[in-house]
Amino acid sequence: MSEVPPDPAGSPGTGSAIGQPLLFTTDLVTGLAQRYSAMPEHLRPLLLQHATDPQHSTIHEWLEWHLRKVDPSVRAGFLSRLRTEDLYPQALAELATAHVVDRPGYSIEYEPVIDGLTPDLRLTDPTGHHLLIEVWRRGLPKATAKRNAGRAQLARAVRGISVPVAIAVDAADADAINPPDDAERKPVVASLKRRLTTRERLHGRLWLPHHNQDLLVIGRFRFRVVGTTRTGRTELLPVMDGVSMRRDDVVHAVESKVKKYRGIAERYDMPLLVVLGGDDGAIMTRQLVEEILDGHNPVAMAIPPWGGGFIDSGPIEIRRTAAPPIFDAALSKIGSLDIRDGAHARIDLMWDNPRAARPVQAITADHEI
Repeated sequence: MSEVPPDPAGSPGTGSAIGQPLLFTTDLVTGLAQRYSAMPEHLRPLLLQHATDPQHSTIHEWLEWHLRKVDPSVRAGFLSRLRTEDLYPQALAELATAHVVDRPGYSIEYEPVIDGLTPDLRLTDPTGHHLLIEVWRRGLPKATAKRNAGRAQLARAVRGISVPVAIAVDAADADAINPPDDAERKPVVASLKRRLTTRERLHGRLWLPHHNQDLLVIGRFRFRVVGTTRTGRTELLPVMDGVSMRRDDVVHAVESKVKKYRGIAERYDMPLLVVLGGDDGAIMTRQLVEEILDGHNPVAMAIPPWGGGFIDSGPIEIRRTAAPPIFDAALSKIGSLDIRDGAHARIDLMWDNPRAARPVQAITADHEI
């Protein structure tokens, strides 16, 4: 997939004015900062990072530029999704995919209604041929994301204690992997505050661990004082779950896309391209996907550098052969999306379905997408 940079006039990175922001408004940025100001940085959502971190200024600027190109009726739907932390990554991936395949003479429809279905994109070439494009962006497993969010809420609540200590937390019961919910968190933090402030009065402002006395067992949790902080607050050391990925994750995702849109692909003679991508930490790498499509049975795990959490698990099928997966003939190609900074996003067309009834090349003519 070749890189397709934005038009020079008013494009990201040129320093040209783009007017009042459509997405990253003052109200949105302020609201995000207020909601997540006490959240550990490693658990802040991608939307907040793109909205406020100078390192992401290009993708910030590109999004504003790209949204101005979109029809206002479509833009409203994207803005609603982009302003929602959980929906932001998928909407971003769809816009980046549209940006890559856009070129002079081609037209793009976002979520066109076709026989009651709404595929992500429909690309039309200058000769009038169509291509359906579905984007699948792998996020963290729901259970993993829920536990990480619960730990983030615990860290935020603990930060409200004005005792300058760093503490590590784990479960007193090895099977109790879930963080406290809203009802449990309040009494746990209240008890932790009482015990920390009592010890502070006894030992003074300079807190130093005292052998086993620095272990505080509260309910099903163990808090251990490991040092002091410079913030004047109690800081919880990062705890995050690891993530695993296996062959079935990719195969089932592609199959579900094909099953849903096979009918309209066949009825209107349209090739179907499925584009795969992944959130940070979701270990959706191109190399892993290529191994899966080559017929291998890889299993990958990503463990946060600080560890301490749970790793999602599941059954792994022992396959007798190293045969590539077999997909329905309605699937034409599979691509891998790399969003980069948005303006320089790319899609690598890495796998052709040998059983495809409608090859993608049939509509792209001399253009490589």
